[in-house]
Amino acid sequence: MTAYLIDENVLREFGARGNANVRKWLATVDDADLRLSVATLFEKRRGAEALKRRDSLRSAELLKAIAAAEKAFADRIIPVDPRSSRNGRECLAPKIRTSGTWRSPRLRGFTVSS
Repeated sequence: MTAYLIDENVLREFGARGNANVRKWLATVDDADLRLSVATLFEKRRGAEALKRRDSLRSAELLKAIAAAEKAFADRIIPVDPRSSRNGRECLAPKIRTSGTWRSPRLRGFTVSS
């Protein structure tokens, strides 16, 4: 089984208005193989909270979508532990392009989709 760690920019494409190629790829992957990191949820929440002063309605929509993602991925949210933190640099290092995804092989055994 290959598990895919979904980054913020891929999560953004889940909706009907998302990138057609990303949605096509998502259709080929079993939802049970998708994972989110607490860091991704943090990024999404930070952005939604920052938007509150400028556009409270949009902020509320985003926070509702984040809550829905947290519920949908409840048993598939990956924590940040010391090992993840040490190996996180893999996400920033040059990546290997394989099969339409970027792979960071040492990041907890996941394929990082970004």
